[in-house]
Amino acid sequence: MKIAIYGGSFNPPHIGHLDAAKTVSDALQPDRFLIIPDFLPPHKELADKSPDSAQRLEMCIAQFDCIENAEISDMELKRGGKSYTCDTIKALRELYRDDEFYLVVGTDMLLSFDKWKNFEYLLS
Repeated sequence: MKIAIYGGSFNPPHIGHLDAAKTVSDALQPDRFLIIPDFLPPHKELADKSPDSAQRLEMCIAQFDCIENAEISDMELKRGGKSYTCDTIKALRELYRDDEFYLVVGTDMLLSFDKWKNFEYLLS
């Protein structure tokens, strides 16, 4: 099974996030498309008066409802703390041992990918 994973602060989710998700969904046609809002982004600060994690989760549910096979996951919100992608992928690997993962990232995060925690693991 092909699983696309799109994480981020989604503060708030906007048309750019939606366009990226649609593009990936159309091109990849994943069996499952996990949208995962983070609890605390490790690479940037949330602005003052930002929506809390529950509000961002609800906004993601509304924003991505038109993406086929999209599932909004609260796994990082439940885990709490800084949301490192490597930790999320490790947890997903335990759940979906035989599946193929496709990591979806915005250009802002792609430019700093080599600074991510355990980025080498993500490449493997």
